[in-house]
Amino acid sequence: MTASTVDKYAFLVEKLYELTLGSKVEWSVTEAGGRYVAKIGNRRVAIESEYRGNGDPDIVLSIVDDSDKTIDSFTDVDLVDSIPRVEGYKNYYMLMSDLLRRVARRATGAEDALDAILTDLGAEQGEVPPRRLKPRDALEF
Repeated sequence: MTASTVDKYAFLVEKLYELTLGSKVEWSVTEAGGRYVAKIGNRRVAIESEYRGNGDPDIVLSIVDDSDKTIDSFTDVDLVDSIPRVEGYKNYYMLMSDLLRRVARRATGAEDALDAILTDLGAEQGEVPPRRLKPRDALEF
């Protein structure tokens, strides 16, 4: 049985998330900004957000060639009927938005800059305690 294209899209998002989290994918920001590209084997993938109407932007993942021409692309909307296998995410919009946020922080150097500042302030690697969360019944909606 072969996987459908949508199944492949879902798996691609999950693998990119996993490998980005593990710092195994090197992302760079394009000249235009807001679009981030990573070389995977002999191909490149790009991620960006795109407003197509009211509400939240779509998160767009593309496969691009060496001249930055899009070969294939999809958005979180294409995966609206699917549930991610990544724990903690109830839909692909949430997963792809978080992937984009993490990619942007790595590609722009924001995460490295934050780590350097914390080190300069005397924090040791891994010393930063997790933030305290409000009890669920105290959360405002």
